[in-house]
Amino acid sequence: MKRVIILALLISTSQARADEASPQLLPLSGLKYSVERVGMFTYIHCTEPRQPDCALFERLAIQPEVDWDALQSKAAKAKKKARVLAKASVVDQRGGLWIIALLGPGDGRAADFLGALTYAVVPTFPGYRVRFDDKGQVSSADVVAKAKEWQKALDAQPRKKGGLSALFE
Repeated sequence: MKRVIILALLISTSQARADEASPQLLPLSGLKYSVERVGMFTYIHCTEPRQPDCALFERLAIQPEVDWDALQSKAAKAKKKARVLAKASVVDQRGGLWIIALLGPGDGRAADFLGALTYAVVPTFPGYRVRFDDKGQVSSADVVAKAKEWQKALDAQPRKKGGLSALFE
C-alpha cells in the first residue's frame, strides 16, 4: 500500500512540474518557409537551419491541407501580367492559417511539382505556444492568433537573467 501511495505522489509531483513548465513561444515572423509535397500531403519547412526557432518549427511537422490542383488551375486562368496568379488560405493541423500564393517564374520559390510556376508561403498569425512533456517531446502546440494575445504571452514569459546579475545568484 505504501508503494502505491509513494508511486502516486511521484507521478503527481512530476505531472505538477510538467504543468508548471511555462510554454515556449515560437515566433514565425522573420523565418522563411518552403513547401514539400508528398503525394496528397503538404509539409511546410523552415529554410533557415541556423535560426534557433527553425529546429522547433520542424519538430511541429506543420501540414496544411492544400489543393494544389485547384490552385494550379486557377493560376492557369489568371492574367499573365499579374504577380500573384492564384492564392489560397489553408489551415494546418494545429489551426494555423497560412497563405499560399502561386507566382510567375522567377518571382518566388521553385518546386518541381509546380512546373514553371513558383510559390510563396506566409503565416497569418504571430506564432505557436509550444508545450513539452517531461521527456522534452512536444506535447501540444497552440496557435497564438492575434498580435495582442502574442504580446500578452510574451509578457507572461519568465525573464531570463543575464549579464553580471546572473553571476551573483
